[in-house]
Amino acid sequence: MAEPGESRHSAMISYSWNDKTKVDKIANEMTANDIRVWRDVNDMGNEIYSSMGGGVVNSLVFIACISDGYQSSINCKQELRLAADKKKCIIPIKIQDVKFDNEVALICAGKLYIDFSDDSKFEEKIKNLINRVKTHMDQPDSAEPINNVAVSTEVSTDNIEFVVNEITKEWKPLGRKLGFKDADLEAFFSDHRIDGIKEVIMAMLRKWKQNGNATVEKLRQALQGVGRKDVADKL
Repeated sequence: MAEPGESRHSAMISYSWNDKTKVDKIANEMTANDIRVWRDVNDMGNEIYSSMGGGVVNSLVFIACISDGYQSSINCKQELRLAADKKKCIIPIKIQDVKFDNEVALICAGKLYIDFSDDSKFEEKIKNLINRVKTHMDQPDSAEPINNVAVSTEVSTDNIEFVVNEITKEWKPLGRKLGFKDADLEAFFSDHRIDGIKEVIMAMLRKWKQNGNATVEKLRQALQGVGRKDVADKL
C-alpha cells in the first residue's frame, strides 16, 4: 500500500537515460490511455534513492525497460531487485534486441516480455503493454505472484503468464477444456499469431478470465486434463 501522504501510481517505468526517447513515447501512450505513470523525469525528489524506492513501492506494476544501458546501470538493477523483493508485477520490455544478463534473466524468469526493439511494430506492442497493465490495475491489491499463496482462488495475471510460458502444443486442448469452441480458438490464432504463439495463448487465457468465474482450481483441472499435471502442480 502507499505510504500516508504518498500517491499511488498504476505503473513505474524503470529505464536507462540512454533510452529516454523511446521510453518517452511509451510513457506518453500509457498516460493517454489513463494509466498513471511514475518515472524519474517527472517524479524524482531531492532524495534520489528514497524517490526511486517510493516509486517501486507505490506502483502496482513495475515495467523494466531492458537494454544494454539498463543492464549496466547500478540504479536500474537496484530498482529491479526491489520490485522483485516487494513481489510487484514485473513486466519486462526489450528496448533493444539484447540478451538478458544472468541477474535479469533470473528475476524475469517465467515472465512474458514485450519486444519494443522493432520500431515498425510499436503500435502492436504498446497496445499489448497497455492491456497487460490494465489487467493488473483491475486486480485487488491482495493478489500475490504465482509462487505465493493467494488470498483468493481467482486466477491472477501472474498465474496466466506462468502457464503461457509453460505450454505450447497443448494450447488448443487446454482451450477446449476451458470451454472455448474451435471457432474461438481459430479466432485467437488469427488475431494474435503475428506476435507468436505465446501471445495467442495469452489472449485466450485473458478472455477466459474476463468471462468470469476463472479460478486456479479450474485451471489446474484443465491442465491435468491435457496431460500437464507438472504445470498444474506449480499453480
